[in-house]
Amino acid sequence: MIRIISDIHYGDKASGVVDLNQLLPLFEGANSVIFNGDTLDTRHGPNPLKTAQDLAQMNAFLAGLKIPVTCITGNHDPDFSSIHHLNLAQDQVFVMHGDLAFDSIVPWGKDAPMLRKQIKDGLERLGANVSLEEKLSLYRRLSKDLPQGHQAEKNSVKYAAKFLKDTAWPPWRLLYMLNAWRCMPKQTAQISALARPRARFVITGHTHWPGVWKTKQGITVINTGSFCPPLGQSLVELNTDLLVVRSIKRKNGSYYPGKRICEFLLAH
Repeated sequence: MIRIISDIHYGDKASGVVDLNQLLPLFEGANSVIFNGDTLDTRHGPNPLKTAQDLAQMNAFLAGLKIPVTCITGNHDPDFSSIHHLNLAQDQVFVMHGDLAFDSIVPWGKDAPMLRKQIKDGLERLGANVSLEEKLSLYRRLSKDLPQGHQAEKNSVKYAAKFLKDTAWPPWRLLYMLNAWRCMPKQTAQISALARPRARFVITGHTHWPGVWKTKQGITVINTGSFCPPLGQSLVELNTDLLVVRSIKRKNGSYYPGKRICEFLLAH
């Protein structure tokens, strides 16, 4: 049985995970685990010592686990792994972080206009029939060039001010966020239909909005949310013949698999 989670954002002051051992109950009973992007922030920032410490702590934690963990890259950890996506369950399940659904990586972010132009120019240089791997590599390269913003701030008051500046100011940027949440399932399904036509399910993260959507393409899009409040988080369990979406509950500071939200049969 495989469990899939995303957007731990270890080291970010907003993350509920301040001690990686909080995650251990999520691994109980699993044969392997997948971290689907934004596990931590590996980009360059104003506090390189903290970035290096977070990375060392994460690597030590992963090395000490009794089961294998596969890490997929996200826009905050574009160089944490060489794996940008996975195909599972005989190609029925497509796993990617989710920023590929947007033409600016983070449509509500302050860097969105610049990234939109860089992505457009990069795709034009790649020419016609750009592959999924080529597009993901472009997104990861551009993400790596972006510096950390509020993620590197230690002071709570300064963190809140920088978070608003990076994410929600001017106020109309909240409309971009709401629109991204609205469009995410459709745009994710369109990518899957073109790049992975055998996939019936896409497991994603990135937007921090957990949910399950059945799209017009017949593809079910599952977003596992984030360990940063307030929207919550969920996980996906993959068994031999069943895909299960579960809530994640927090008890005494640690995270546990919660109740079943929905389940789907996998074809043989």
